[in-house]
Amino acid sequence: MKRLKRALVLYLSSVSLYASEQSRAPRAEKVLISQVDTSAVNNSAAAMAAVDLHNVTLDDLAGLVAMKLDATPGKTLAIKFLTDGDLLPHGYTITKPGYYALASSVDVAGPSICTLRIKASNVVLDLNQHAIYQSGIDAGVDGIAIAPGLKNIIVKNGKISGVTGQGIVIGDGTHDIIISSLTVHGCGNNGISCHGVASNKNSDITLLNSEFTNNGGHGGLLVYTDKVRMSNTLFNNNALVGASFSHGSGHEMVKSKFCSNSGAGAAKGLELNDVDSSAVRNCSFNANSSTSATARGLVITGLRNVVEDCVADGNTTSAPAIAIGFDVDGSVNTLSNCSATANHSNTKGIGFSVHAKTDHCFVKQCKAIANSHTGFENLAPYGANLFVGNFSFGHGSLGNYTGAGIGFVVMGVAAQRSARLIEEKGFDNISVV
Repeated sequence: MKRLKRALVLYLSSVSLYASEQSRAPRAEKVLISQVDTSAVNNSAAAMAAVDLHNVTLDDLAGLVAMKLDATPGKTLAIKFLTDGDLLPHGYTITKPGYYALASSVDVAGPSICTLRIKASNVVLDLNQHAIYQSGIDAGVDGIAIAPGLKNIIVKNGKISGVTGQGIVIGDGTHDIIISSLTVHGCGNNGISCHGVASNKNSDITLLNSEFTNNGGHGGLLVYTDKVRMSNTLFNNNALVGASFSHGSGHEMVKSKFCSNSGAGAAKGLELNDVDSSAVRNCSFNANSSTSATARGLVITGLRNVVEDCVADGNTTSAPAIAIGFDVDGSVNTLSNCSATANHSNTKGIGFSVHAKTDHCFVKQCKAIANSHTGFENLAPYGANLFVGNFSFGHGSLGNYTGAGIGFVVMGVAAQRSARLIEEKGFDNISVV
């Protein structure tokens, strides 16, 4: 038993060291596609020792949590199945570490404040392909609430639908929380809300293979939270904002979509507000729309963020306001290999906009096509930011670029064909008219 405990300590230290090393290098993409099937792995020390950490996702740490709960070699972890009798009429509170699973879908019809409350660390909550839903009209009913200050919690494999409050609520000071293979749909407020405070931030929150759709608030609202990792996650058709991150750093978002979020107000696919040292890769911010204010695909305010291989297409507003694909209002940010197309407003539709007080931003090898007014807009003084190797074509009244220091223009009937040749030869920005 002593040897097993020492092995567990070493394993935990390895996980912590690996996560720390990755956080120092936000440009290095983590392995987020599992190569280990933990569903067939019990919690024996031998089985966990055989797992190669460098090929494991955070979701695979479910096995680690199980191991911590019962570290007896070869013994299968006991599962506590939650039935209607446990959950109704006033919800269920988890107060001890363990593996909990829904035995069936549950209808929260009564005046419960929350269906499931987690008040212990080292918990796996498996919805077991079932749903938590609300058929009643009682207001402010949340789906799952994680109490402040907890760690090592996994919620996975199911659906939260139609609750009148928030789908998932995460308290301040929590860390190592994983949401995996979960659909949160049609909640009256935010799909997921993760609220730290300045003096007690959350950290290491992971969203994998999940969907946050048709919620009455933001799809995701994460405040004073560091190191959010996201892969293959969808924020679609939420009220105004797909996901909003505020006052955090070290985030990494990969292969996720922030689309068709709309309403009467400022619409945004993804907002990074006062967010530093984060990376967004292979994501899309399409068809976010407003009827009364601005509509933007990706909004960045903060420092030292990297956006690569992303698309902002068809963000629109019907109001006398601006529509923007990529909107940058912070310094030392880099956008590369991104595309902005058909962002439209009757007032001003822009592919890429860099604001007046920014400096040392780098926009390179990006494409802007058929936005209603202009492709690239630089509001900062000449020389403050750098635009290199970009392509702009087919915009409206303001032309292919506005502002200082963006590029030169290729003119003539054969401009589109020659522009590609010039771009391949390594010239500066290309604007086709």
